Amino acid sequence: MKKSQSRHGVRADGKTQTSISLRGDLLAAAKKAAGEENRSLSNWLENLLSEKLGPQAPRPRSKSSASGEGGKGQ
Repeated sequence: MKKSQSRHGVRADGKTQTSISLRGDLLAAAKKAAGEENRSLSNWLENLLSEKLGPQAPRPRSKSSASGEGGKGQ
C-alpha cells in the first residue's frame, strides 16, 4: 500500500486527515475505549462510524478498482 507524508509521519493512501472538536471527557473516554480494543483512536472512530452508518457507509475501494484496473464498465 502506498503511503503519503503527513505532519505526523506517513498515512495510507485513501485516508484523509481531519480535525474535530470534542469535549475533553468524551475524548478521554474514546481514547480509553480504543486502547481497550488495542486500536488507534482513528481506527476506533472509523470503525464506529462504519458500524453506525451501516449500509450507507462508503466501503473502501479495492486496490484494482482504485487504480482503474478491472471491474465492470472500465
